[in-house]
Amino acid sequence: MPEDPTKFQFPDISLATQKERTQGGVLDWLRTASELTRKHKPRFVPEGVKGWKGLYAGAQFSFNRDDYQYPASLGISDFVVQEELEPNFWVYDSGPESNSRIHPVILERLLVITADFVNSLNLHNIHIDDIILTGSIASYNWYEHSDIDVHILLDFREVDENTELVKNFFNAKRMLWNKRHEIMIKGHEVELYLQDTREPHISPGIYSLLNDEWVNQPLKEEPMIDMKVIEDKTLSLMRLIDEADMLFKNGDHKASLSLANKLKNKIKRMRKSGLEGAGVYSPENLAFKALRKNEYLAKLHELYTDSYDKIMSMNGV
Repeated sequence: MPEDPTKFQFPDISLATQKERTQGGVLDWLRTASELTRKHKPRFVPEGVKGWKGLYAGAQFSFNRDDYQYPASLGISDFVVQEELEPNFWVYDSGPESNSRIHPVILERLLVITADFVNSLNLHNIHIDDIILTGSIASYNWYEHSDIDVHILLDFREVDENTELVKNFFNAKRMLWNKRHEIMIKGHEVELYLQDTREPHISPGIYSLLNDEWVNQPLKEEPMIDMKVIEDKTLSLMRLIDEADMLFKNGDHKASLSLANKLKNKIKRMRKSGLEGAGVYSPENLAFKALRKNEYLAKLHELYTDSYDKIMSMNGV
């Protein structure tokens, strides 16, 4: 008969390893202690077995890092300064004072895509203040998988006095659009946003697609980047996301939802403080980009949604 997990007691590590702790030192003792506790730690849900939680699910420790494999390289070096702007997107005027402009064919295509999206909102008499291209694709920190961030600027008060309601409505609309469509231009995916004109926007490069000119032309700079700090921040968040994943797989959907929600808010605050402080090359912003590049932001969003769905689902009456 299986042992009652509620009555399970972890082995007395202090007695079991007293000799090794004395002779081998603290590190050996900790290593042995880790091995002993790992034997009694619930593992992943076996494929094809529904409702399995593991014999000792009630005595579960936080996840063990050995359960998840992390890439040797997190791709952080991809976010360093490039020698030039993305050459597929930008052309240069001739003359002694050459100046970059977006490729006219790409400009036209982005405006068509934006018009289709705005028309899909079914809102009348909307005044568009500007349509801007921003983010890494409009600066020197682009890389091969950078998104094409197109922001549509309008005064939310012209839609409704409750600007928070307008913001939530627009967010839902643009998320649905971006989910339904995967529009690629020169290997980069188009991402559309609706932004309140009065909302401050931080980016080293901002290009007006309506006026075909730079609003904020990027400068090539050589920032001081501490790769170790960024890697530590990224791995720490990856491990927390994986802990939420283990909670979900062990059937503790309330705990996984709670942790996923906390992580979503934490990452949002982290990136915001980084951009407002040291800017796009801040450890916080580059850790955010590394999470996105390694698909951990998508994993976190999926965990949040799946946990909520499991909690709200019912079998029978």
